Amino acid sequence: MKKVMMILLAITLISACSNTTNNVQEEKEQKEHSGKEQVIKETSDEEEKQVGIPEYPKAAQRKIAGGKPDSISDFKPAPIQNENKATYNLDLTMDSDEKFTVTAEVKVENTSKDVWNEIVFYFIPNAFTEENKPESLEDAAEVSVSRIELDGEKADYLLNHDTLYLPLEEGFKPGDEKSVTVRYSFTAPQFGYRLSNNFNNIYLAEWYPMLATYHSGWRKEDYIASGESYFTDYSDFKVKYSLPEEYMVLSTADNDPAVPSKSGELESQNVKEFYMALTKNMEVVQQTAGDVEVRVAGVASADSLKQVLETSVKAVNYFSDKLSPYPHKQIDIIADEGGMEYPGIVTIGLLNGELKNEGRVSQYHALIHEIAHQWFYGIVNNDPYYDVFIDEGLTNFASYLFMIGHDKKTPEEVFQFAKDQEVKTTALAHLPLHEYLNGGFMGANYEIPSLKLWELTGGEQEAFDYLNKYVELYSYQEVDTAEWIRFTKSYFKLNEDQFFREWISYE
Repeated sequence: MKKVMMILLAITLISACSNTTNNVQEEKEQKEHSGKEQVIKETSDEEEKQVGIPEYPKAAQRKIAGGKPDSISDFKPAPIQNENKATYNLDLTMDSDEKFTVTAEVKVENTSKDVWNEIVFYFIPNAFTEENKPESLEDAAEVSVSRIELDGEKADYLLNHDTLYLPLEEGFKPGDEKSVTVRYSFTAPQFGYRLSNNFNNIYLAEWYPMLATYHSGWRKEDYIASGESYFTDYSDFKVKYSLPEEYMVLSTADNDPAVPSKSGELESQNVKEFYMALTKNMEVVQQTAGDVEVRVAGVASADSLKQVLETSVKAVNYFSDKLSPYPHKQIDIIADEGGMEYPGIVTIGLLNGELKNEGRVSQYHALIHEIAHQWFYGIVNNDPYYDVFIDEGLTNFASYLFMIGHDKKTPEEVFQFAKDQEVKTTALAHLPLHEYLNGGFMGANYEIPSLKLWELTGGEQEAFDYLNKYVELYSYQEVDTAEWIRFTKSYFKLNEDQFFREWISYE
């Protein structure tokens, strides 16, 4: 308790020196300077107190090394090794007012060489409360943490925005394991952002405390709604749910019930996160793609849903053949909630009429794109805050290849949007996510990488040979920009870095 008591003593001294005017000014500054001031809750206290989170080690980015390429015939991959492991047991209960109560037990293993003085989680529901939510959202989530335990004992913690920080009284040694239990309640905001309640169809994205990755320091950045700012490693999940009435449950798990249910237990192994959707008013159509069950859910017409189903089956079969077998027994597609990928489940926007193949900005392309993410994100991991172009660029490229190889479109048709974006984009790839807030995100990370890879390959078969080798070497590993460049230089026998420096930041 020594560290926590020192923090609380500092709070008391600061408070004693404050008057009402200063408090008002401080509250104004806190809103304007979010991320600097943090919230501490000691579970024995009722009131929230303001305190800064202590400095903790942050992971550094690997430098991009130039030089000559290795021979691809004896190429040895050097992925980043994550240095912790999480196993999740989640118990989710929803009441008749659509409020959720959760007990999340996370077993955390320190696989690094460092002694930790803290454990760091993402807690993204808290990013959508009235105090923290993006201005674009009208409704807010309600979040209340009732108790946190460390190895069965009540623990102190710090909570601000989407960061949940547990200070440790004793060092967490390499090879040791600890159990963190978080008890909390939350609601999903109406028409929220991924975590959302849309006409009583409830979408639970990033709804539990997610252990941040550790690479000789914690990889944890502030939540940004315009991208994927959270970064998690492969984990095992057991999820128990209890609902006030029957819902169709669609999730990351392969053992989703085929009929509406009030309760159940779900499991998934070796996935980056666990997504759930609870639907009341959706039609569900399904078909197999080889031995994979493909399910499509939505509020659109039966004909529209069948079009989505037929296209999804074709995409799963195509990528399974060209890249590697689809990694799960089931894939769900939800046509209601905007384009986003999760392990074993994807979402696309609400369908209005037919699913038309009308190029890059169509729902058709979004569907192919999100399914391709099951390989570039689901099978090969990368940090989407710093290396977003790796999964988005390769996913977009694979989507374009589908349209060339499967749909028989010409490369000129397929890459026209990318060429238009290239002309307008001055931003480079491999910038931190927050540096794209002023523009350039789409061109730098989706379109230009696709064009550059087509420039290197020049054909569908040659392109898939490259992508197939990439997936083979890096399955269930993390690739950063430095390693992706090293592999690509070796594969294509590029002696210089000029090709990459034109569109990738080496800083």
